[in-house]
Amino acid sequence: MRVEAWNNKGSTQDMLGKYKESIECYDKVLEINPNNKTAQNNKMLSYQNLELKNKY
Repeated sequence: MRVEAWNNKGSTQDMLGKYKESIECYDKVLEINPNNKTAQNNKMLSYQNLELKNKY
């Protein structure tokens, strides 16, 4: 799968509240391109959402 597709899948998983799955998608992007700022930022946001979900 291409970088854009993994980013899109990650975003979709995040919107569905599937934060662990979205992080896995962003990890795939970062395997292909470790400097991808979009994936880095989205991964950080997914971790924050996961933390909030587990907190409440």
